[in-house]
Amino acid sequence: MNRVKVILIQPITIFSKKFDYGNTPLYHLLTMASYLDLLRKKDSLKIDIEIINLLDEKIKRSMNIEELNEYIKDLISFFSRYNDGSNLIFGISFFSTNYYLSGILLGKILRFLYPKSIICCGGYHVNFFPNDFIFPNYKFGFKINQKIFDYIFLGEADKEFGNLIKSLIYNNKINSRFDQPTFIINCGKIEDLDSLPPVDFSLMNYKHQYIFFIPLLFSRGCPFNCNFCGDFRNNDPNFKKKKWRMHSPNYAINELISTTKFFDSLNYKYQILIFDPLFTYPQWRKKFYERLIQINFKEELWAEIRIDQFSIKQELDLVKKLNFSIAFGIESGSKKILTIMNKTKYPELYLKRTIEVIEALSNTNIYIITNFIFGHPGENLDTIMESCKFIDNLLYKKNNIIPSFAKYMLTPGSEVYNNMSNYYKTYGTEFKYPYYWMIPKCYFLTSSAVNPSSSLTYKDIFKITSPYITDKLKTQIKNLLSFDNRNFIYQRYLSNTIFKELKHWKTIFSDLYIDIEDSNNLKEETISFWNFLSEI
Repeated sequence: MNRVKVILIQPITIFSKKFDYGNTPLYHLLTMASYLDLLRKKDSLKIDIEIINLLDEKIKRSMNIEELNEYIKDLISFFSRYNDGSNLIFGISFFSTNYYLSGILLGKILRFLYPKSIICCGGYHVNFFPNDFIFPNYKFGFKINQKIFDYIFLGEADKEFGNLIKSLIYNNKINSRFDQPTFIINCGKIEDLDSLPPVDFSLMNYKHQYIFFIPLLFSRGCPFNCNFCGDFRNNDPNFKKKKWRMHSPNYAINELISTTKFFDSLNYKYQILIFDPLFTYPQWRKKFYERLIQINFKEELWAEIRIDQFSIKQELDLVKKLNFSIAFGIESGSKKILTIMNKTKYPELYLKRTIEVIEALSNTNIYIITNFIFGHPGENLDTIMESCKFIDNLLYKKNNIIPSFAKYMLTPGSEVYNNMSNYYKTYGTEFKYPYYWMIPKCYFLTSSAVNPSSSLTYKDIFKITSPYITDKLKTQIKNLLSFDNRNFIYQRYLSNTIFKELKHWKTIFSDLYIDIEDSNNLKEETISFWNFLSEI
């Protein structure tokens, strides 16, 4: 058999620019590529591996339906590079719901260009709604008559994707068959994360001589159950027992060292982002910090830690010796909203603990990112005022805090999503676009078009909070001017975080929300898009 070409693709979002990360290592694809590379070496498989981040390929993004033809023309031009298309296996990542339309469109184009190629898909949205990827499909009256995907992967596909390819090669079945249905492969979870090979970042081609951040994952899942958060591991009954699993500290340190060596050799500036939903627990982190201090680790690190899980006694003195940025998902300063979110069962203690941790971290070399959400189901004017008062107290005269404010967004797989009717009955919450990923509009806006209570609309949230948030961001810019002691990261936070967020809250939200008001136009555009898609 000729060599098999495996092409793993991260689509570019269409109709929105909010969710893409350019020139970034695609860790979720690199883990699969690394295991496949291990099989290639161990079993002498004739495989070539390519990882593509479409955002890096100068493809004209479609921001509206009128631009779709140019976008498709660019995609066809880019992917018409594989000769006759024989022995091709494509893997499309639906890393989040926001890639649904662009990923389906990409699958259609690949099927058009290479009808006999194997096309696979996986990711968060695939786990939430696998039927969205099985065609022929007549969901909501939108018709796609041709099979797009040969295999759908549910669960953690790091190993099973490679095992499937090995099996296809051994059985000489590197061809799609239209007389066969789409197969669903239930991968389950990987119990022992240390059994995975180290991620080989050299398997991806990096286009430019500058990288902002490099993601690493030291754990899978989360032991907490915040109602706004969606993780397929939390909803799968097979994952309940051990949904949260960790690499050992030694594995994490070794991967961190090898990663920094690779990117140092490319002369890139970067920050390592420990992309875990929850960065383990104090005792694990203590061992991690001690080892980094022992080897004199100087690179920039970022991690998200639950503020009520941060140990001032065990961690503070250690973390001060490293170049760390710590993100705390505080989410709200309202005891009522924290309870509705299921963020904590003891909101008063949680807020008291938050003040203690932030005070302890003040006047250190550590950047603190504080994340807050406005407009969660149940939010009203009183809870907004309560939260703003708490934030005023928290940020007062703190020069190392990067405040981050978000409008609530509906997330498939979350407890809120799975029980929308209960939130309507209890608080009067209205979810304007519960299937927003089907609509050719900016998902950042359609997913956040949620009236949190009978007394507030999603536009009220913006009108009430926008002046407050812009004032807080402007104040924090002034405070940060006295904290320029780690220049590269300082510039990143100032330019790419605060200034960008300031622009969104001042103008962009209000301008774009107006654009989704006309429901008739929205319906017509959606029908037009799906008709267009069915004809490709």
